[in-house]
Amino acid sequence: MKDLLRSRRPRRRAFWLRREWEGLTASIVVAVLVTAVGLAVNFPDRIAGFFRPHASQPAVIFLVNFLVVWLVALLVLAYRRWRRATLRSQELEDIVDSINPDVLLVVDAQRTILMANVSTYRMFGYQLEEVLNQKTDLLYSDRRTIPGERHEVYDALEREGFHIGLATGRKKDGRTFPLEIISGLLKRHGGSVLLLRDITERKKSEERLLEREAQLRQAQKMEALGLLAGGVAHDFNNLLTSILGFGHLALDALPAEHDVRADLEEVIRAGERAAKLTAQLLAMGRKQPLQIRPLPLNSAVQGMAEMLRRTLGEDVDMKLDLDQSLGYVTGDPGGVEQVILNLAVNARDAMPRGGRLVIATSRVVIEEEGGRPLVGVEPGAYGLLKVRDSGCGMTAETRNHIFEPFFTTKDVGKGTGLGLSTVYGIVRQCGGFVEVDSEPGQGAEFRVFFREAQPPETEAGAPREAAMLRGTETILVVEDDPGVRGFAVRVLKNLGYTVLEASGSRQALALLAHRRERVHLIVTDIVLPEASGYEWVDQARRTRDDFRVLFVTGFDREAAAQRAGASRTRDPVLLKPYSQTALASSVRQALDSPP
Repeated sequence: MKDLLRSRRPRRRAFWLRREWEGLTASIVVAVLVTAVGLAVNFPDRIAGFFRPHASQPAVIFLVNFLVVWLVALLVLAYRRWRRATLRSQELEDIVDSINPDVLLVVDAQRTILMANVSTYRMFGYQLEEVLNQKTDLLYSDRRTIPGERHEVYDALEREGFHIGLATGRKKDGRTFPLEIISGLLKRHGGSVLLLRDITERKKSEERLLEREAQLRQAQKMEALGLLAGGVAHDFNNLLTSILGFGHLALDALPAEHDVRADLEEVIRAGERAAKLTAQLLAMGRKQPLQIRPLPLNSAVQGMAEMLRRTLGEDVDMKLDLDQSLGYVTGDPGGVEQVILNLAVNARDAMPRGGRLVIATSRVVIEEEGGRPLVGVEPGAYGLLKVRDSGCGMTAETRNHIFEPFFTTKDVGKGTGLGLSTVYGIVRQCGGFVEVDSEPGQGAEFRVFFREAQPPETEAGAPREAAMLRGTETILVVEDDPGVRGFAVRVLKNLGYTVLEASGSRQALALLAHRRERVHLIVTDIVLPEASGYEWVDQARRTRDDFRVLFVTGFDREAAAQRAGASRTRDPVLLKPYSQTALASSVRQALDSPP
């Protein structure tokens, strides 16, 4: 760098001391001309002849001494002026070199580079000798103003006479990069001073920020969709409770040989299928931790088969190849269903013109020396779920990113980028792992490994008969849906209970306030128009605490527990849609539970 500075300083000094050098040159020229004229007219002899007769006179001696002192003083003053100018030039060089890592250029009116600092080499790769006296086109091109909204700092600079713009920088090796240029006029010299700043990292940060904002908007949209799914499922569960409940009551009232029984049984089966669809809809929008337990993988696939065929469409030929020897695996029922659904939908999107989809299961054993490609995979027995399609396939680059959140190859608005990342997250939480094989034009095969599990132990004791579930206690049913409330009241009265009913929290509180007899159990919906079930029950317990509570919800159990909080874990929850047997069993368990 010192060599670079030494090679540059004469040029800088010539620029900044130009007037002084011009004055010195003019003085030398005048001196030469005067000397030449004097020699031509024999001026020295004439001067000597003039001063010789008067050499001893005091006035002449004083004049000669004065001229000598005056010339010496002029030389000293000229040297000091030159020294100050040299120091100012050196200070300017130090200031310019301290501007790091930005590049500072001084250019003339024709955009010729007259001066540059040492950062030029670091930013562009050029030595200083290579850029001096060159046009600025050597370093950048495509200069333009900053589009859109700008920071207030830019406006302040422009009010002071500076101009800010963008350009495309070009290194010596041909690489390009984004460049910010701040320029100001040098009125005295007629040129400009330019400050060049590499904004590559800033651009990357802005792109990352925009990407995060897009991901946030996408996550908010998914959150809204989850809330919508939960709300729709809750209302639909109310309808299904009435349909299935009164359907069973009507079925029980008909003799075995009645012609209407077959039709009524078909209605009930359709309602049960609708209940399963609603449960899957709730699983898509839930946020609670997974409930890991042993489950039969084949049953989960078979339970999703009909819904998958409707979802995939008629142009997708779906086949099941299930290993009947496969037993239980470790997983969350709703999570495993979501894994199957997401993989099937992903396969459908890869086959826009239709194709073939095969869902297979098998049992595999991973040996310790098997050398699985995934770090942290434990050896042992696994249940393998394979989803293979005949779609467009994927490149190696795409395979490396498919499990990343918000990564999608679909067009804007046609994919969330969360399907496969959700699959990966659920499987890893269940203790398994995922592999994928795919080549462009060869389709894709996803292999999901779930840890093998032992069948769950059967609960001790046989289910109680209906007669054992009867009772004589007083029960208050609080439900805003008339159909659900009517079904619950009818079932409980048939079981021998004394039943009170209310359509909302305000009516329920008023009923409790005016009733002196004990109410043994309150069966209340969680979501009520006036106040939630949790809120009005807390308010009722301030005046009397001699009752037990059975909460009812159209959401899933974990979502209800989250709404209740940690203090509600001791209160049982009955999920909609429920049957008369489930209602009778839950009520009896709540009444028999310790206070």
